[in-house]
Amino acid sequence: MAARDARAESSLPSWHEPRQVLGLRVAALVEIVAFLAAALAVDHFFLDRDRLAGITPHPFWIIVLLASAQYGAKEGLAAALLSSAALLVHNLPEQGFSEDLYAWLLRATREPLLWIFAAVILGEIRDAQRRDRDTLREELREAREHADGIGAAYEQLSQLKDHLEARVAGQVRTVHSIFTASRSIERQDTGQVLAGIQQLVPAVMNPRKFSLYLLNDRVLEAALSDGWTEGDSFATEFDSSTALYQAVVSHRRHLVATRPSHGLILGAEGLLAGPLTSTETGEVIGMLKIEEMDFLDLVPSNVQNFRILCEWIGSAYANAQHWEETQATRYFDPVRRLLPAPLFEVERDHAIAMARRFGFGVSVLRLGFDEPEGAGPSMQPAAARAVSRAAEALLGPTEQAFDWRRDGWDVAIILPGVADEAARSLAARMTAGVEEELGVAGLRFGVRHRVETLYRPQRTEARAAR
Repeated sequence: MAARDARAESSLPSWHEPRQVLGLRVAALVEIVAFLAAALAVDHFFLDRDRLAGITPHPFWIIVLLASAQYGAKEGLAAALLSSAALLVHNLPEQGFSEDLYAWLLRATREPLLWIFAAVILGEIRDAQRRDRDTLREELREAREHADGIGAAYEQLSQLKDHLEARVAGQVRTVHSIFTASRSIERQDTGQVLAGIQQLVPAVMNPRKFSLYLLNDRVLEAALSDGWTEGDSFATEFDSSTALYQAVVSHRRHLVATRPSHGLILGAEGLLAGPLTSTETGEVIGMLKIEEMDFLDLVPSNVQNFRILCEWIGSAYANAQHWEETQATRYFDPVRRLLPAPLFEVERDHAIAMARRFGFGVSVLRLGFDEPEGAGPSMQPAAARAVSRAAEALLGPTEQAFDWRRDGWDVAIILPGVADEAARSLAARMTAGVEEELGVAGLRFGVRHRVETLYRPQRTEARAAR
């Protein structure tokens, strides 16, 4: 790719090169003429109108030296000649009474001759530098093309090596290798399990395209896809009326496209499909489907590996779901001494319902900690315990503090019977109490709060409207 780019750059049209007139750059001629015109204009309107002859060194040295150093010998000579013409045309000095012809010519042309000599010397130096630069650029271009050719050959060889290694690995793969790879999905979080599946399936089956579906209310929904492109038309959902759903979920069959009856069920959806089941409960939680893989990898040993893989993924995902459900229902965190966040919505709805029934207000106080530099995760439980101690001192038994840690807030406290000004006053006292507890614990956290009114009694609402 880089070699093609270099060849494309070398074949650019000629209009990318500097425009020239009589072998001289147009930009250089414009700069020379503009400088001389400006200098002569200044002399004509503001000085003695002697073509700046009384100034030493002559100002025309500027354009001669700049053109020679910037563009080279040809442009430098052009600057010297144009400067000489601007100085001498209709402005030759008068010959002295006792001055011979040669002395007069030397005096008249001394400055232009020096300009020409300087232009030739500096211009040749600049041209030599430009030739060296062009030579280095050409050598660099050739070196890049050579390196690109070596890189392309290396990539081709590397791809061939990887392909051969994958073939060899597919032939010698054992149950032990599957167990080693499956450790990537032995996690406690369903999201981490899904991330581990993206590493596990390629390590075991070496597919080009595969997907994982989760069962949601009698519908298989795609939760993970790997290798799919925009041109693929694989279904992202299978409801209970489809043949694939009936075979995998209802009858718990592992489908292989090489079998005619299975191929009719799979159709254009893939080569392999199997249920993800929990070994403890036996329930189906989803489906693993391989849409594309090398035909030589579709051997009986790999089909058996696919069955084991489905069972392993199903068990790992079911265990992660069970762990998350257990964490969500755990009532109290003994380390942070706060209620878990999943209970917040349940308790909030309960408090609002009670407030509507008995006519009192409900607010939520959110607290956030601005951690100092260098504060690690080990300091967060200590900050949460400071909130718990402040809540015990300032709040009653009906107020509940939750370990929120969402949307930039760390703690959420439900305040039944408190709204508007009372809630803001209580929030200020609670913030001060938390800061005091943090100071006692030696923590320099910044504390911020926000009060949100969840329900206001009707009489308060009418008074606020009036």
